[in-house]
Amino acid sequence: MEQAVIRRRQAQEDLQAHPDNDDKAETFQMASHEAQETIEEAKTRLWQEFITDSRGKLSSAEIWSVIRAIDGRTPSAQSSSVICSDDGKLASTNSTKANLFCKEYASVSRLPKDKVADKAITLEEFHPCSRFLYGELLSDLGKLPYRSASGPDEISNTML
Repeated sequence: MEQAVIRRRQAQEDLQAHPDNDDKAETFQMASHEAQETIEEAKTRLWQEFITDSRGKLSSAEIWSVIRAIDGRTPSAQSSSVICSDDGKLASTNSTKANLFCKEYASVSRLPKDKVADKAITLEEFHPCSRFLYGELLSDLGKLPYRSASGPDEISNTML
């Protein structure tokens, strides 16, 4: 993407230096079109990665905040950090960055590989919820906002 933007900027500078040159104008138009297409493809790819990475963890307000930032209506609160691997792959979401890091670490690690021991680590059970009392459930349900959109399970707070 950066290369397409650089080519567009260079073509624009060439056109400004020679405004009567039709070849320079055509080159700028082609470079501008290429840069715009590349930017749109990058936005689409990053959006798909973002949605895949969030998997329902974000509220609708947070998602709309991201959409407005992508559209350029509001600046992003956090700087977008994108990293690039040696083979040219871009990683912008936390999961793709983590996978890229793991791949790089595995290539330089001197630790012996023990597939039997590693398999046990990946199969560990994950218990995200601790036990709770029925009274705690009723208390927390009472604190939910009455008129709000349903979540990914399509169950509204009113139904609860």
